Amino acid sequence: MVHLVAAPETITASGCACVFIDTIFRLHGFPRELVSDRDPRFTADFWRSVFKSLGTRLKMSTSDHPESDGQTERANHVLEEILRGYVHSFKSWSEFLPMVEFAINNSVHASTTHTPFYVNGLRHPRVPTLLECNSGLRGGGTRAKKNRFGSRSSRSDEEVIAFDADIDDIDIEEDDASESAEAPTEEKVDVAAVRS
Repeated sequence: MVHLVAAPETITASGCACVFIDTIFRLHGFPRELVSDRDPRFTADFWRSVFKSLGTRLKMSTSDHPESDGQTERANHVLEEILRGYVHSFKSWSEFLPMVEFAINNSVHASTTHTPFYVNGLRHPRVPTLLECNSGLRGGGTRAKKNRFGSRSSRSDEEVIAFDADIDDIDIEEDDASESAEAPTEEKVDVAAVRS
């Protein structure tokens, strides 16, 4: 699964540890492996000792070949493509991270033929469109459901649909990163990924 957190460039190793515990550990426990791009915040003695004591293998890429894990690199590419449009369109782009995370985790991946939500918990999350179609809800038919859950044209519904469309536009199976034009440095989005 993908988990996204906005963090300042100046975050410390201790700050990374807090974010890691708050966003990964509390939901999934410690991963068997953590893939890192040799960021000093992950190579610090603190992290090495924490991972060693918990039995987690810390895999570092080499300076000659930073793409040590193709799956992580592909996820980072997809994430960069999605976020690039929101960074330029919205000043507070970080508020879209939860919706981007949801859309990525609710998209079928070619390698598994399932969504990360399903792979992780053997279920698909309920979303407003599914609630409306679910005839098993108490309170009657569609009109009662619309009154209870509000109009489907709410901002969050539109955001989910927009993010799903953005992800559908990116071919997750093919790695065409080398064919696409690189964005100027100021348009780059820095991405770090943890895979459990």
